[in-house]
This record gives sequence, structure tokens and C-alpha cells, in this order.
Amino acid sequence: MRCFQLFLCVGILLGACTLCAQESRSHSLALHWGVWMPSGGSFLARAACIAPAAEWDWRISKTFSVGAGIGYTRGDESGVTSDFYDGDLVAGFTDRRLILLPLTAHLRWFPGASPQQKLQPFIGVAAGGQYAEFRITGDQINTSRGRSWGGVVMPEAGISFAPVSGGRLRFEAACAWQYASNRWPVMHVGSLRGLYVRAGIRYVFRRQQRVY
Repeated sequence: MRCFQLFLCVGILLGACTLCAQESRSHSLALHWGVWMPSGGSFLARAACIAPAAEWDWRISKTFSVGAGIGYTRGDESGVTSDFYDGDLVAGFTDRRLILLPLTAHLRWFPGASPQQKLQPFIGVAAGGQYAEFRITGDQINTSRGRSWGGVVMPEAGISFAPVSGGRLRFEAACAWQYASNRWPVMHVGSLRGLYVRAGIRYVFRRQQRVY
């Protein structure tokens, strides 16, 4: 519940910042829906994680933009596992849940693309902090929870498309590699990392009128 409340508060702040910045013609707000696919040593083994995100972006020049975003990732996993718990090897049926809340700032580069173009490929990187909550219950394990704050870095590549040149509405898809330093010593979780694939829609509050 706390994660949802924090997600809502930051989302409202991002929306307020965008509304206050409507006089600037290069601000936009995006909503994304994605899937986080964890790699080895990331507490979960399956790509069954939902990962919505909200983002505010400012196109500071023809080829660069900066912004901030917040995401919410939740994954649930059940099955027979064999893992170390509190220093001992434990095998049996377990239920696991992982919740991630990344708060990031980003920088993007749009090589050779004008803000008026329909098709705009981009590469970038996002970095910031991430809250993580771990939960496990099993036949031989009483319910155990862990909470952790860590740093997160996400290099990415993607593409943005507008049906109309210079239009307010854009559709986006991107792929990022996420690495976070969140730890939970009880389960020997040393980091959280994985592939994050997302798609979404962006609304540009003012059309660009600057000539490059």
C-alpha cells in the first residue's frame, strides 16, 4: 500500500510540473506499460512482472532531452525452489513477491532527429534510487519480508512515432537493461537486474515552433 501511495504522490507531482510548464513548447508527459524480465540472482526467476511507469520529459534541444520518471514493478512467483535462506540451503514449495519502485532522472539523445519528425529513434540512460520489497513464504519458511533502498541505472534504446508530423500524440517502444544495488542478505540477494521492455503513449503539451 505504501508503494501505491508513493507512486500516486510522485505521479501527481510530475503532472503538476508538466502543467506548470505548458508555456514551454517542448514538455511532455508519457505513460508506459512494460514487462521486467529478471536475470539470475534477482530473487525471481520468471518474467511475470508487470511494470507501469509515468514520465515527464523536456526536449532541451533538437537532439537531447532530460526528464524524470517513476515506475512500479511487481512480480509473483510460486513453485518448488531450492535456495539459501538465512545461511541454510532450503528446498520446498515457496511463494515469492517482489515490488520495485524506481525514481529516476534521464538523459536521451535523438541522433539526427528533429522534434517535428514522425519517426525518432533514441538512446539514453536513466539513473536514480530504487525501493525494493521482498516477501517469501514456504513449507519450511515462515513468512519473511525485507525492504531495501539502492541505486539503479538503466541504459536504453527505443523509438518514438507520431502519426502526424509535429503532432501532440506520440507512440513509443523501448528496451532497457536495469541494474539495481538493492540487497537482501537473508536470501543472499546481492543485486537486482534484468531486461525491461516497455511501450506507451506520450502527449506533447505544446508543439515545437523553434526552427533548427
